[in-house]
Amino acid sequence: MKKLNFLLIFVAIIFFACNENTSTKKEVENNDDDNTKQELVEDDSPATGEYTDYRGAEVAFVKAGKLYFYYPQENEIKQLQEETETVFNCTFDYEAEILYYTVVRDSILWLKEVDYSGDTPLEIRELCNFGINIKNCISDPPDYDKSNLILHAGEFIVLEHEFDYEVGFLKKIAYSLIKKKGPQEIIFDEEMYEIEFIEEKNNNLFYKGNNLSKNLNLDSLNISPEDPVYFHMFNLSKDESKLIFMVSKENYSYNPYCISDTDGKNQQILNFTTFFETKPRFIRNRAVFLRETSSTEDSRIILAITNAKDNSILEIDEYVDYYAVRELPQAENADETNNNVLGKGKFYAYFSDPDKENPTNLRKTPGGEVIYKVPVEQRDFFSFTLVEYKDKWFKIKGNLENDADESYNITLNQECWVHSSVIGAGLIGSINNPVIREKPDKNAKVVAKIKMPYEKVIHFLNMKGDWVKITCTDDNNNKQIGWIPSNWICANTLTTCP
Repeated sequence: MKKLNFLLIFVAIIFFACNENTSTKKEVENNDDDNTKQELVEDDSPATGEYTDYRGAEVAFVKAGKLYFYYPQENEIKQLQEETETVFNCTFDYEAEILYYTVVRDSILWLKEVDYSGDTPLEIRELCNFGINIKNCISDPPDYDKSNLILHAGEFIVLEHEFDYEVGFLKKIAYSLIKKKGPQEIIFDEEMYEIEFIEEKNNNLFYKGNNLSKNLNLDSLNISPEDPVYFHMFNLSKDESKLIFMVSKENYSYNPYCISDTDGKNQQILNFTTFFETKPRFIRNRAVFLRETSSTEDSRIILAITNAKDNSILEIDEYVDYYAVRELPQAENADETNNNVLGKGKFYAYFSDPDKENPTNLRKTPGGEVIYKVPVEQRDFFSFTLVEYKDKWFKIKGNLENDADESYNITLNQECWVHSSVIGAGLIGSINNPVIREKPDKNAKVVAKIKMPYEKVIHFLNMKGDWVKITCTDDNNNKQIGWIPSNWICANTLTTCP
């Protein structure tokens, strides 16, 4: 970040400490097929009567020490008003709707987590004191970039610190989600994923033979045809329809991030300055990134997102100094390791929707058109079969069976999808010494034991064959995540299973 923004941010933290959400409304282009316009919606009121519904958030960002969620489909911002401390940086869980973030107390960074799945009124939990001074997590002038907070290997929340101009932040300190222990120093190399079919020739970038850079207008960056340029920092969207990359001159004096469709259409320069510590990230095939206004008199950092159709740039908010997106690891994009994107199996579940006032929606596709609305007064008695998982959504097969009175069964004439946050189940009571495993394998590492009888609702994160990935809490209210056999599931809405 630039020095001006850094100073403005810390002045704003003091000014806004007692104020409510101050996001500016903007008219932006919707991502729907009709390409209509819609107004950015700011929601600061509870959606469920008792607490704000934060479910479905895919972007989190920090502005003036406040934490916000952004919803790309609805183009809506919600401030996490339950958090009253000054927030520094954040990162999402890959699968569960959990956000990890740091707060500042007497210049020292502390780690917290918030489960925003909507299962219960929002609960913010303190995980550990990192013991790192905030000044050690900010880069040298003139950039003043914040260090990253990273979820590593699904097990560690890692905070970078100790900046070096040549290599970035040198050290990493971690909290273990599995052992519930930290902080501890940790060493690991960032995983690099090679993208096939990329070729550089004649100062242009090609993907599968398609030129992705010829229409970028690099003249605006003072890059002439005679200047040798380099392409790097590649990021391919999960559907392989778009590629993010950086363009650099030989001396690395210009480093804009760019995006292009992989067929060569819709080439776009994303930003005109380098934000090494906050690289553009994909939400499906939309890029989220930071860019700086070109005006020297009013330098502002803008959080922006691209339109899926033409890669046009839409502003989300201004004076943003950190953001995170909820995305799956790049390695899981490949079909053979796609377990967290698409899972198949068969087990039973029931509705566990925290919204007691509005019906539960069943959709034609994940996040798509609503085709059924399950009435509030009946849904607590329905059970149903789940056969497929995709990006937080489960496919229902067959009908909704009313356990109290079959005359109220709902016939589903077409396949439909339900969000993972509004369904759940119990465990059958006859399991001897049940355990949660790291992988869907009976010989896999045990990550937690379940004390029986277990009378809480468990929730689902994925499925694979005869296994279900679940999230639940133990007797100490610690969240546990892992795999159990699907035949342990009890979806009887009237009684516990023997």
